[in-house]
Amino acid sequence: MAGRTWPGAAALGAQARQGCQRRLSGYLNPQLNTAGLAEPYAYPNEGAWAAGVHSVIREIRSTQGKLAGSVRASGT
Repeated sequence: MAGRTWPGAAALGAQARQGCQRRLSGYLNPQLNTAGLAEPYAYPNEGAWAAGVHSVIREIRSTQGKLAGSVRASGT
C-alpha cells in the first residue's frame, strides 16, 4: 500500500479489497469452483503502518473442507 500517512482503517480496508480483487482475477485457476472459497485478508493497523509495514496479505481457503490442489492458475 502506498502513502506516508495512515489513511484510516476504513480507507485502507477499501483499498485492500480493491487491490486484492484486481490481482486475484488473473491469479486464480479458471477451472476452480470459487463458490466454496473464503478470501480474507489482513492489512496493517496504525502502529504497524507507522513502523513501515504497508503490505496486505490475502488468504484463499476452502469453507467446505480441504482444497485438493493449487488455486493458482498455471503460468502465474
